[in-house]
Amino acid sequence: DWGYHPQAALSSNGDLLAISEDNDQINVFETSAGKTIQTFSADSDIWGISFYPDDARLRIITQKGLFFGDMSSGMLSAYPAQERLSIVAISPDESYLADVSLWENEKMEFGILRLSDGVKISTIQIPDITRAFAFTPDNHFITAVRQDSSETETNKHNTIISYWNVADGSLAK
Repeated sequence: DWGYHPQAALSSNGDLLAISEDNDQINVFETSAGKTIQTFSADSDIWGISFYPDDARLRIITQKGLFFGDMSSGMLSAYPAQERLSIVAISPDESYLADVSLWENEKMEFGILRLSDGVKISTIQIPDITRAFAFTPDNHFITAVRQDSSETETNKHNTIISYWNVADGSLAK
C-alpha cells in the first residue's frame, strides 16, 4: 500500500486549484478568492488529478479507476478502467485516452481509447515498469519513460524512452 498522498492540479489559466484534501474528496478553489466552487467525492483513494485543457472538466484517478468531473454540474462519470489503473494521459487534441494498467503478474499495458466513440483502438504490452508517459503533440505516438527490468550491476537504473504508434500499437523506437 502506498498510503495517502495529497494531490493537486492547477487549471491551465491559473484560475482554479483542485486539491484532494482527504482520501476520497477533491475541493476546487478559485485562486483569486480562495473560495471553494466545486467538490467531488470519489468514494475511493485518489491517486491523481488534472484539468482538461478547457478547464471545464477534471480527470480523477482513484483506486477504483478513472473518473471525469464536470466543473459546472459537479457530476462524476466513470471510465471503465482495467484492474489496477495506474497512469492516465489524454492526447493534446483530446481525441484519445491512454491508460496504463498494472496486472497481478507485474506486467503493464497501455490501452488506447478513442474518446469520440469509446472504442479501444490498441493495446500495447510493456515489458518494463513505466514511470511516466505522454502523447506526442501530433497525437500519433505515445512516449514512455521506463525502467529497464534487465537490471545488472553495471546497469542499475537504466532509463529507456520508447515511442509507440497510437493507431496500431507498434513500437516505433
